[in-house]
Amino acid sequence: MGSLGWAAALSLLAAWRTVSASSSLHRSTRHSPLFIASSAQPPRLRNGLDTAPPSIRRRPNARQLRMVSAAKVAETATKVAESASAGTEVVKVAEKASTLSKVAETATKVAESASKVAGDASKVAVKVAEKAATFSKTPAGMGVAAGVAALAAGVAVKKVLDTPSRPYDRAEGSVAREYDAWTEEGILEHYWGEHVHLGYYDDEDRRKGSWRKDFKQAKDDFVLKMLEFAKVDVFNPPKDTLDLGCGIGGTARILAKAFGPQSRILGIAISPNQIARANELATEQGVSDSCKFMVMDGMKMTVPDNTFDFVWVCESTEHMPDKQKAIQEMTRVLKPGGRLVVAVWSQRDDTDKPFTKRERRRLDYLYSEWSHPFFTSVPQFVEMLQDTGVMENIETADWAQQTLPSWRHQIWLGIKDPLPWLTKPKFYWKCVRDAWCLNRMHQAFKEGLMQYGMITATKKAV
Repeated sequence: MGSLGWAAALSLLAAWRTVSASSSLHRSTRHSPLFIASSAQPPRLRNGLDTAPPSIRRRPNARQLRMVSAAKVAETATKVAESASAGTEVVKVAEKASTLSKVAETATKVAESASKVAGDASKVAVKVAEKAATFSKTPAGMGVAAGVAALAAGVAVKKVLDTPSRPYDRAEGSVAREYDAWTEEGILEHYWGEHVHLGYYDDEDRRKGSWRKDFKQAKDDFVLKMLEFAKVDVFNPPKDTLDLGCGIGGTARILAKAFGPQSRILGIAISPNQIARANELATEQGVSDSCKFMVMDGMKMTVPDNTFDFVWVCESTEHMPDKQKAIQEMTRVLKPGGRLVVAVWSQRDDTDKPFTKRERRRLDYLYSEWSHPFFTSVPQFVEMLQDTGVMENIETADWAQQTLPSWRHQIWLGIKDPLPWLTKPKFYWKCVRDAWCLNRMHQAFKEGLMQYGMITATKKAV
């Protein structure tokens, strides 16, 4: 039974005793002379007031006594209940205080245990530090320390190398600037020869080991294979040919020699240093009469409509921010019935399989390290060709496998023949960055993130 239940029981008991006492008093006094005397009617005034002396005024009857007693009992019960309620609150507070006391006692014990554990851990840490200090003085310890330092340095260098350093900036002329610098350094020409594009490795080359093939010969082979892909008859060569994005003119000079003196070749690029070197080599090789080079923007050529029988575009639209405008220009200057051939680094088509965040980061690096605004997919390029409304018989191919060895072949040549870059210390870091990007390109093409798009088409006859 709760404390309120006991209080109620005590109140009822007290009330019962009080009522019993009142009843006994009433029975004992109703037959006494005083009671009889008091029952007589005292005289009253006309206004109804009792004028009898106090000694003989009417005494309270039994009903009134019971009412008084009941009121006192109720008052007493209320006080008892209030006391009991207060007692209950006191009990609750006491219980909570007891609980808090136990919690505090437990917390104290936990704190003592934690302090002991911390003390033990501190001792262990001191011992480990002492042993580490002793170990670090040994040869093995020095080796481990050197290994850790090398690993940390490697991670830091990788982070720097993975951060693009030469993003595309049209206002600053970043593409022309970079190609001017490469041409002036001479390192790229030493390893790549007269072609600033990839080489071609057929199945037999790759089976024997692509690194066995002459790197410059692989580039010459690429030109001949691309000419074959374009379905151009060297025995009935085009009269006028445009090499859009000609570099230092290696391809244009091969075409000039293949087509003969009756054909004219115009090569254009936006790098003044490249154009100067291209004309210099044309003179050296005796083809300057049929092979000319000019500084010109492929997106706004100062050439009349329908000028060329054959337009050659090899690895140049990658640097153009307005791909649609570039395609409109190359088809504008092509004669009706003329042939167009394009080789273009292309990102995979993401229509059915969108790029992941990691793939986006990888592409962003490939865009920005060598000053590319962005790449398109082969289907996107074809769609832009179709949008011109003047091209037909469009054919495509992916030469990723045939060109893939080029990326690491270049790195191998730099290791095998390091003298050209070792003698130019100010270019060390740039050469390291270029080698890093070459390998990143190799990975992207090998894994299918990038494709080597080959596209050829004919301009509709009027």
